[in-house]
Amino acid sequence: SRLMLTILLAITISFSGFKQSDPVYNLKFKRECGKLAANLGANVLSSDKFDTATTHIVAPPGNRTMKTLVGSLMGSWIVQPQWIVDSSNAKKFLPEKRFVLINHRF
Repeated sequence: SRLMLTILLAITISFSGFKQSDPVYNLKFKRECGKLAANLGANVLSSDKFDTATTHIVAPPGNRTMKTLVGSLMGSWIVQPQWIVDSSNAKKFLPEKRFVLINHRF
């Protein structure tokens, strides 16, 4: 059914590693990315804790946090914010592969 397909394809995004003091990956940029993702239909989580519903964790390049570690272990995509920006420009979520954080091994 259409509802089941929607549930299976649901994207739930959580953010990690954004800092107010960062000139690029600051809290304002995080909020902007959250709005872009929500406009594309994603469920955007605001909690600082890992949620088992999370399908994607958006984090700055080179960033490793407890949330990204747990997300990796739970099978979540760990992607750069550019995934959301480029997806918004394309008006649909793009394949994650190009945006996976490189060297994200613990």
